[in-house]
Amino acid sequence: FGTSRMMTAVIKDLTGARINVIGKPSIHALRCAGRRLDAALDQIVVVGDDPALEPAMALRGGSLAVAVATGIGRAEDYAEMEGQDRPHLFLEGVDELLALL
Repeated sequence: FGTSRMMTAVIKDLTGARINVIGKPSIHALRCAGRRLDAALDQIVVVGDDPALEPAMALRGGSLAVAVATGIGRAEDYAEMEGQDRPHLFLEGVDELLALL
């Protein structure tokens, strides 16, 4: 659990307020990106290195999910994911995106 999640839990306990996650992997964050890019969600590619964040966000919004092994996620982590949660594409590094263009 990250620091922000712990702080949110304390605020919720103290105020009783409803919690809305607006960062990754929230669909709200992806929609915000879509508005800023003036692009439909199915036209967006989400590239990330955390198996718990970027693929989930992309898949929720119907975007293309590209996982890279340059951060905390490794090939084994993505291979162990269930089919519906697995990113569309796995690359060893972001540099491999250039070859795909």
